[in-house]
Amino acid sequence: MKKILFIYGKDSNEKLSEALSSKFADKITPIPIEKFLAQHKMLVKENDRVIVCAYSDDIKKVFTLAKDRKFAVALVANSDQSSLKASFELPSEINESLELALTSEAKEIDLLYAGEDIVLWMVIIGDAPLLSYRSSLYTKTTLWQRIKLLLEMFKRIKNLKHSNIKLYTKKGQEINVAASGVVAIEHNNNTVAANVTNWLLSANDGQLSVILVSPSSIISYLSYLISNIIKKRKSKSPPSALGFIKSESIYIESSPKLEVKVDGKIIGKTPISLNVYKNVLKLCASEKFWKQTLKSGDNKESVKVENIATTKESVDYLQKKIPLFTHASEEQYRDLFVNLKEESKTSGIFVTLMIISSVLATVGLFLNSASVVIGAMLLAPLMQPIVSFSMGVLRKNEVLLFESFKTVCIGVSLVLASAAFIAFILPLDNITNEIAARLRPSILDLMVALASGVAAAYAKNNENIAGSLAGVAIAVALVPPLATAGIGLGWMRWDVFYNAFLLFGTNFVGIVFAAAITFLVLGFSPIKTAKKGLFYAIVSSILISIPLYLSFATIVEDSNIIKRLEHTSFTINNKEVRIENITLHRNDEITVVKCDLIVSDSFTPHDIQMVKEIASKAVEKPIELQAVIRYKF
Repeated sequence: MKKILFIYGKDSNEKLSEALSSKFADKITPIPIEKFLAQHKMLVKENDRVIVCAYSDDIKKVFTLAKDRKFAVALVANSDQSSLKASFELPSEINESLELALTSEAKEIDLLYAGEDIVLWMVIIGDAPLLSYRSSLYTKTTLWQRIKLLLEMFKRIKNLKHSNIKLYTKKGQEINVAASGVVAIEHNNNTVAANVTNWLLSANDGQLSVILVSPSSIISYLSYLISNIIKKRKSKSPPSALGFIKSESIYIESSPKLEVKVDGKIIGKTPISLNVYKNVLKLCASEKFWKQTLKSGDNKESVKVENIATTKESVDYLQKKIPLFTHASEEQYRDLFVNLKEESKTSGIFVTLMIISSVLATVGLFLNSASVVIGAMLLAPLMQPIVSFSMGVLRKNEVLLFESFKTVCIGVSLVLASAAFIAFILPLDNITNEIAARLRPSILDLMVALASGVAAAYAKNNENIAGSLAGVAIAVALVPPLATAGIGLGWMRWDVFYNAFLLFGTNFVGIVFAAAITFLVLGFSPIKTAKKGLFYAIVSSILISIPLYLSFATIVEDSNIIKRLEHTSFTINNKEVRIENITLHRNDEITVVKCDLIVSDSFTPHDIQMVKEIASKAVEKPIELQAVIRYKF
């Protein structure tokens, strides 16, 4: 059997010694890289095989000869060549490496060039955080190690700057983006860059993959890091901070000029041309390498940059700084503003719908009908001017602010007046369950309002989920609390009016605050403009939280009382007693406990007094006991 040339570099003596001491020593002929380069025409011919153990520059020289002379190449990595090992799935143990090099089938793969330089695993232009990391550094580590890597990557945000980068594909597409950096790879090299585009990579499709790093905000950058480090992202679409291009060749230029690194070595600055030569190198590699790099699929040129800055406005903006939140374009803001301005106006349709929804809500409350009340929620258009008001607060836009607030006030007045009139003329004065449900607002209602405000603002910005506003209207329930407050006015019951109107105020403040924050995060106002409006919204939220917290504390206390007393069993004067069906009512000075006493024998007033004392001791406070005695036979 003909011996195989073992080409070694000047810094590969350790691996050479291992090879000459291995069980495959009699099957290889060692030769220095310099001698091979000088005498390759005599040493190797077409379809021969050589083994190369050297560093990147020397490997690339052998690849160049192999491309021209059509001989096959197998690689053996030095102990410190971790990137080479990961990129080509090379074993660390010498016997395994040599067996693979000697026996594996040679297959054709593409070669990627950056200018005149062969690329073994990666091209990095500018700054591309995380993408150059080997996947094993975070996919096989503990959560704590990944968190530390996340913090390390996040610290780089202060030095991350966007440049204006233009890319021209083989088929003439021109892409103009704002990006901090570009990564180019040709096959799955087991890096994060390969992980986010793995489903499209192939070593023999004649195309390279370019990843554009373009976080539109600090929040977007953090989301990108978390999705790849903590969640170990695997998806068939680029993350929100990345763009993707696949083509046979790509020409890249930038302003200002950016450093170009090929396999960790600086080779110059932009502009740079990246080209792929299809199936020009015969490589001997492991089945694992071929399995993850030789893939059949669509070889069409593709561009996916919808998630990153491509408009002139956004490109210019991101070159100045990376904002905390995403910056919405003037076109986006203009479209949304026109919509919100229209919805902020008081119209005949608005007045008509408010009156109808008021009547429905009031009648539904008296009928104790949840379905009628829900119908009133859906019909009422009050959410629209409130969301417009939140944008006015955020942007300090006086036209939007006062127009929407006027519309809200008109809507509130219509509901109060309609409900008060109906309550006044109807001979009904009982508080139904539907009315009672609006008389105990708490901090939990503020949480509902905040969530609803986020949903409403997000739905306004996204036409695909605009239909979700109906669900938001049901969740936050603006008209029923106002109708309940109107009933309180009609009855002249100020306690009913106060508690119900407090619930509406909670919903109003919560929606305005949450919607304003959401619009800020979506980039519809710079923080500098939004500061004053957000300050007032925060103060309002804090002020309204005080009575809500007190009410919530009461709810918690009542819950604890019921928990302590419900189903409690004890014996009084040889009589078994169990407390069931507890409800609580509060007078000005004492808590009233209404319940059923299930007893086994006749009860005397003295026995009832003992039950009261036991219950008071259990809840650790004086109570008034109102009990229905039920005998168990």
